[in-house]
Amino acid sequence: MQAITLVHREVSVVHQPQSSPAALVGGSPRMRLVRGSLERLAGLRVPVLIEGETGTGKELAARALHAASPRASGPFVAVNCGALAPTMVEDVLFGHERGSFTGAGTSHRGVFERAGGGTLFLDEIGELPACHQASLLRVLDNGRVARIGSEREEAVDARLVTATNRDLRRMVDAGSFRADLYHRLAALKVAMPPLRDRNEDVAPLARHFLAAMADDVGLRELSDGALAALAAHTWPGNARELRNVLYRAAAMSGERVITEADLEIEPPQRLAAPARFRLEELPDARVRELLARHDGNVASAARELGVPRSTLRDHLKRIGGG
Repeated sequence: MQAITLVHREVSVVHQPQSSPAALVGGSPRMRLVRGSLERLAGLRVPVLIEGETGTGKELAARALHAASPRASGPFVAVNCGALAPTMVEDVLFGHERGSFTGAGTSHRGVFERAGGGTLFLDEIGELPACHQASLLRVLDNGRVARIGSEREEAVDARLVTATNRDLRRMVDAGSFRADLYHRLAALKVAMPPLRDRNEDVAPLARHFLAAMADDVGLRELSDGALAALAAHTWPGNARELRNVLYRAAAMSGERVITEADLEIEPPQRLAAPARFRLEELPDARVRELLARHDGNVASAARELGVPRSTLRDHLKRIGGG
């Protein structure tokens, strides 16, 4: 079994595996605990649920789990459930046969088939529409899928790992997430700590990000003042926000050493939604800034605003922001 090492990367929404193992930066006690949990769970076939805020590295943890498992030589397939249109969920998950619907000119393998012998990672599992949760549960129960347009079920062999930044237990209590599916997915759980709870990891993360972006923006170092400023911030956007701040500073600075003055760090704030909150009352620039802070994730931004995802999506269309 392969040990989990320390590297930090951003990855695409859906793709096949990298040949090198995924890993997580940080020597804090919280991150050592995470790596220990991943190593213990890597050899099992039972689903794993990874919980944590946006930007804490949930997909990186899933990749580390895969890389340390006996399935490491197999595919790693990642899907962002929050980015799937409800009408496309079953096609993406289970595939379709040629001619099964208008436009289906060829057969298509779903991600359960594509991840055979490896790991299937379903990110933002809390965004999976209720009407499709039963289909996912059925696959977990019998290990078989049927493509759209086919009456034949095929056995699949993919280890399922899911992730969420939502409280699935509370969603179960509210009736928006199936209790039986939750218990199947959450048999084993790993919690990714927010960056504010592992402050000692900020400096190594920052240095790692600067090294990773050197080919693009050139070699950069951080002054003592810059490191102190980074350490003092609470990082509501976690490691993703840290990376974006550093990239902007490295791209705009003409000097090798990045100083505190080069860093554009937003003061911590959260957009609360009062009882009579109206999205139209918020400046367009503030809405776009919020969406950018969530890396374009409409569902995540809508949760911070306290409005339905559809409301924010419609508002973005009106202001030309999405």
